[in-house]
Amino acid sequence: MISKDLITLVIIFTIILAIGVSVAETRVNSSLGLDVRPK
Repeated sequence: MISKDLITLVIIFTIILAIGVSVAETRVNSSLGLDVRPK
């Protein structure tokens, strides 16, 4: 049970980290005036 909970926490942490990185990257690009959307 402990290892299963640990794996679940790692997966959730990874997802939150990925979302946070993408949001931060979007904010940085917006503040620099770059368009992240493909033309």
